[in-house]
This record gives sequence, structure tokens and C-alpha cells, in this order.
Amino acid sequence: MSLEEEFYTAIQHPSFPCVGAKSALARGPLKVLHARDLPSAWNDVCIHRELLAWSHDYRNNPEGFRSLAVVFEGPVNLDEEQFETAMWDRNRRPLLPGLAQAR
Repeated sequence: MSLEEEFYTAIQHPSFPCVGAKSALARGPLKVLHARDLPSAWNDVCIHRELLAWSHDYRNNPEGFRSLAVVFEGPVNLDEEQFETAMWDRNRRPLLPGLAQAR
């Protein structure tokens, strides 16, 4: 089973707490981007490209509902607090730091 399929299966499970994800999956416009490692910047260019495309699509057609989920391969052994810490640490880092230095 692919990482994307595992994600869809997890969302469909009755114990999955995120109603927004359940709604996005049920309505159809849920794009899933497969990424390698949450703490790593390995996929930053691809994530950035997808976020730009997502916002461009919305700008061209603001009607309806659309979602983008980035699903990371790992680490897989994080509890909720560790996951939130890793996610916030990642979000605080500049996206594509090489571009920020080039300006």
C-alpha cells in the first residue's frame, strides 16, 4: 500500500479526529503530496511548487473547496507533542533558504 493510500485509509477510520480531512476526502479535491522526512528540507522545492500551484488554481477559480496534504514518510515514531514540535520547527524555517540569501 502506498503512503497516499495509507493516508486515505487512516482518514476513513472512525477514530480519525480531523473532520476537515474527512470532508476533503469525501468531497474529492484532496491532493496528496508524498514527501520524505518531516524535519528535512529535502522536499522543500516540490512543496513550494505545489503550494504555488494550489494558490494559483484557487486564484483562477475561487469557487469550491480544495485541499493539499503533505504526507511525510517519517519519522514514524513521534507522539502528538513531538510531531507538533517538529511541524512548528519546520514551519519556522525559511522556505528555500538559498533563495532568501540570494536576494
